[in-house]
Amino acid sequence: MELGKTKIRYIKEEEFLSYLDWLTRFKNPINNLLRVSEKIITKNCEEPKFNKKKVSELSFFQKIKLAKIIWEKSLDNLINIPKNKQTKLKDFLIFEEIQTFNTNYLISQIKSLEYEPIKSISSYEEIRNELFFPIDELVLHFANLTQKPIFLQRLLVKKKSKLTKEKLFKAKTKFASIKLLFLVEGITEEKIFPAFAQNEGFNFENYGIKLKAAGGKTQILKYYTDIRNLLKIPIFILLDADGTDILEDLNKILKSKDMVYLISKGEIEDILPHELILKTINNYYYLQGSINISDLERNEPMTKILNNLYKEKGFGEFHKAKFAEILQENIKSSADTSQEIKKILDLIRNK
Repeated sequence: MELGKTKIRYIKEEEFLSYLDWLTRFKNPINNLLRVSEKIITKNCEEPKFNKKKVSELSFFQKIKLAKIIWEKSLDNLINIPKNKQTKLKDFLIFEEIQTFNTNYLISQIKSLEYEPIKSISSYEEIRNELFFPIDELVLHFANLTQKPIFLQRLLVKKKSKLTKEKLFKAKTKFASIKLLFLVEGITEEKIFPAFAQNEGFNFENYGIKLKAAGGKTQILKYYTDIRNLLKIPIFILLDADGTDILEDLNKILKSKDMVYLISKGEIEDILPHELILKTINNYYYLQGSINISDLERNEPMTKILNNLYKEKGFGEFHKAKFAEILQENIKSSADTSQEIKKILDLIRNK
């Protein structure tokens, strides 16, 4: 494949934002890079045209090289970046990955692909410099977005820091942003646990806790299986009460630094204080109606109770994600955090 004869379509702003999201996700950084490269080639290479099958026939490094050409030309077209500009953000990302991931594992993964330019390279920093796309000026380009994605807010904080590369790497764990991965099943836990933690006097971000929703019990098992050898940091896994089969499978492969907690009953909604649920609903739907504490004290799963109550009271359809959003705004005092949630937070804080 002659890269000089390649005809491209410039990457659009919204596509860059999507690719930035993928490149900075809390997953194997090499796999993230590969996924983005394949997307870029499929969408933005016009001649020769690539479908998924043709892309799969390219070697790993052909994909990276072609995608990098498209990325850099598109970036120049969008922002007009001066050549050889220092990339401070790159140093932060390398540092974070070295602190968080087992970089020997990543190096062996890349070296097994037998790419000539990196055969003599032994450091993760040099390998990453050779492979990854420039993102510094792109991050700043998106700084004025009104609704910034969380990943973009994080990168902007790093970009504006006054730490030099030398000070950063000497600092070791003081500036490591992630010290524990908190793996949960769904979006409800992802939304409400930071609010509960803040209510109990500790901030997930300040403590270096990365909260990740896997998308269900089976996805937790898959995600943990994929990432357990890649991470240096401990992993705390939270499962619903019906996750006993998954717990059994996890225990077979669980590393000594990691921990699984099975909640005592039902789902996360079943261990919320009834008073907090009552306050949340009545504060939000006060113009449409209200509920009593007795409405919540039925011998049924809480999500079923809430589904029925929403219909009975004319609140519309019950959505777990929406309910989690309004619930977190009502977590104000220690009484709003159940004893079991306090126990989970203590385990995380002391891990």
